[in-house]
Amino acid sequence: MNDALLEWKSFGPALGRCWNGFFHSTVDRRVLRIVRIFYAGILLVNILTWFPYLELWFGEDGVLPLEVSRQVINADRWTIFSYLPTSTNVLYGCYFCFLTQAVLLLFGILPRFQAVCAFIWLVSFQHRNLMICDGEDIVMRLVGFFVMLMPLHQIGAKPSSATTSPASHEKQFDRVRSWALRLLQIQMCLIYLDTAAAKFHGDAWLNGTALYYVSRLETWFRADAVPQFLFNTPWIVWLMTWSVIVVEFAVPVLVWFRGTRRWALLLVAAFHLGCFWSMDLFLFHWIMLCGWCAFLTGDDVDLFHRWLRKKWSRIRSTFVRQSTSAEA
Repeated sequence: MNDALLEWKSFGPALGRCWNGFFHSTVDRRVLRIVRIFYAGILLVNILTWFPYLELWFGEDGVLPLEVSRQVINADRWTIFSYLPTSTNVLYGCYFCFLTQAVLLLFGILPRFQAVCAFIWLVSFQHRNLMICDGEDIVMRLVGFFVMLMPLHQIGAKPSSATTSPASHEKQFDRVRSWALRLLQIQMCLIYLDTAAAKFHGDAWLNGTALYYVSRLETWFRADAVPQFLFNTPWIVWLMTWSVIVVEFAVPVLVWFRGTRRWALLLVAAFHLGCFWSMDLFLFHWIMLCGWCAFLTGDDVDLFHRWLRKKWSRIRSTFVRQSTSAEA
């Protein structure tokens, strides 16, 4: 009895250490910077595509006036437009304010403030007209929420060297605590697992014919970019259909282990880039890749930098040789 009680008492501190080790361990600052820039770039593209249809989608004289929007969608969904005049000038003012803050977030100017404001603007515009939103917009809102919680204001601000040694000073500058990045990692895994589980409720996925029907969606599928025999051969269609389910189940597990993490991320990149090549889903695959960037580490960033330097060195050497030959 006493041994069991001692084990139970030691379980609490051990659980606390695991919790702190998982959520409060330090991460490379460059990973946060990559997520911020990637997200801000996607957000900026999304905002710019609204401009030609701004009054049509969000204006009072458009397809969904504010009062109708409240009745059709949900009166409890918060949007800043409920508290502002419904004039066209106010709409354009809000739009350009959103656009400006997305640009400032991209360049890292007061990034935490810009991330919070950008999230508020994004939610406001989406809740103004949810009829034009889909899964891509939901993921963008989720990623924006976690980016808002990240310590972006600490990136680029070196700690004071008065109280630290040079070695610890440099180490402290390279890393920062970010529980929000952990939450983003968990969110991305939940998206994949939920999507994979949902496929087991569809007969087309279970019998391996789902991608055949996908390839017949003329609105979204790029038939001219994909070899047609891939989607006209039954065993290839079956293999590709089930490979989607396997990837969506396997990646959320493999990505947490050191030995398989990079392979899982490469699999994610290949999966989404392949889907982007074959289907026109606008920014969905890019915002998903942005979310998966939360699993990058400083070693990955260093490896990519070395690869870039190597490629640039080869390109420069080739250019120098060609210039020398031309002069000769």
